Amino acid sequence: MRKKLLTKSTITAGALLTVASSAMAHPGHAITDGGIAHALTSPDHLAALVLTGVAFLVGAHFVKRAPARWAVRSIGVAAIAGACLLRAFVS
Repeated sequence: MRKKLLTKSTITAGALLTVASSAMAHPGHAITDGGIAHALTSPDHLAALVLTGVAFLVGAHFVKRAPARWAVRSIGVAAIAGACLLRAFVS
């Protein structure tokens, strides 16, 4: 049973990665047009980074062990702080 579940999970993850890699978030131009500057200065990307940080902070409430909970919280705070610093200094 365990081996069969692992196989289904692997197939599902592979299919999702294949579909996700072919998705275009910004139709009308090539993915390399803006380069890394676009990802670091776009308000949409920074908002996604902040929301990722918030998700980590909320997810930390469900972690049982204290060291792991602090690690998850730290990742969330780092993501939010990183987005704020990028917005302040890069753009």
